[in-house]
Amino acid sequence: PPLVEVVVESAMGAAQRVCGRVATLDSRTALLVGTTFRDTMPAAVSDVWVTWPNEGGAGSGEGKLRLVGGTREDGRFVFCGVPRQRRLAVFARDDRDGATSVAYVTLGGGQAIGGVALVVQTPVTP
Repeated sequence: PPLVEVVVESAMGAAQRVCGRVATLDSRTALLVGTTFRDTMPAAVSDVWVTWPNEGGAGSGEGKLRLVGGTREDGRFVFCGVPRQRRLAVFARDDRDGATSVAYVTLGGGQAIGGVALVVQTPVTP
């Protein structure tokens, strides 16, 4: 049988390919990919952002990245340059009906790519 050679790119190489010139990735930063859902179906939302505490600790503010224009139609999104080894808070909001969600994720020191899923829910009014 013919020999098939498979070349597997490193996670950092794949992350750099996705981020391109948008952000420089290094040993302290990573790529975060995610999807927003309504119930069990992927769904687009109008606003997604991620925050994290700055290195200075309490009172030193926070870092933040906001995805302009929301998610893709299938609910997918990508953030390039998020810090590793910090607790990231990922938020989603849909301005059409006020649906919201938040998820927390920490990427390990050797983790070039991380993932998160957010299930947005419309607020219940009493």
